[in-house]
Amino acid sequence: MAIEYWKLLLQERWAYLDLWLEFLKERYNKTIPKDTWNLLYDFVEDIGTDFGSYDENGISLRQKCLLTLLGAWPVIIDEFVAYGKNKVEGGDKMMED
Repeated sequence: MAIEYWKLLLQERWAYLDLWLEFLKERYNKTIPKDTWNLLYDFVEDIGTDFGSYDENGISLRQKCLLTLLGAWPVIIDEFVAYGKNKVEGGDKMMED
């Protein structure tokens, strides 16, 4: 169900949506945790298409106060960033923002 909502909400807004969905199908075939559901949009807004701006300790450029209080991004997002960096740096072409 979360995947269908993300498709509706992020289809035209996030260049890595297809990569995110691919990651979920390949590596994370479980129920989506509530913290991931709650913070994915903040993550999308924060990194755009630049995995280099990601801080696994939760220091967000745009949401600094919120994520500092929460502590860090959810583990599934950490794993996605590693997966995405590998795909992008491995030569897969991604759309630009």
